[in-house]
Amino acid sequence: MAFFMSVGEKDSRAHFMWVKASEGFPGYTSDTQDNTHFRETGAIAVGKLVVDGLRELNSPLMQHLT
Repeated sequence: MAFFMSVGEKDSRAHFMWVKASEGFPGYTSDTQDNTHFRETGAIAVGKLVVDGLRELNSPLMQHLT
């Protein structure tokens, strides 16, 4: 939440599936404001947060990441 709050409400939309029907995303046949599912940029941002958290915890899972 801290990440998305730091980005701001308007700019955080680029991370989620706020799409226009004309963009052609399967399953999104009308203009949609979906704050649940990520676009690629959102998935990457959240993935980085997870890796940073694992690194902070010195988690043994880090040995499986390159």
